[in-house]
Amino acid sequence: MRKIEEKLKKNMIPLSISLVFISMIFNRFIVSRYGRDATIIIMLSALSISSLSILWALYKKKYLIALVSFFILFPFIVIVIGEYLHNDTVSTIGFVLIFIILPIITKLMNNYKKNK
Repeated sequence: MRKIEEKLKKNMIPLSISLVFISMIFNRFIVSRYGRDATIIIMLSALSISSLSILWALYKKKYLIALVSFFILFPFIVIVIGEYLHNDTVSTIGFVLIFIILPIITKLMNNYKKNK
């Protein structure tokens, strides 16, 4: 089990970067074919998958993981609502929330690891 975790930690950054580029290419393809509203559909499907993963964490009784995942997902929810309403102000608020919430979560997780 430890070997899998070490391999995953080692490959996390290249995997994340490659997935971002793949999703950007996929998004451009879909938007060029179906228009700007396709972005909302893509965002809603990503939001649905993320919500299901949080529900799965709750089902497995991993409450801390579910709580942290929800706090990370919250700015994305605001961004999706802003995109759906075609309101750039709401989308910007969601984007700024990312930079507010992530340092707080990082600090809380570090304190949790020290106390554990």
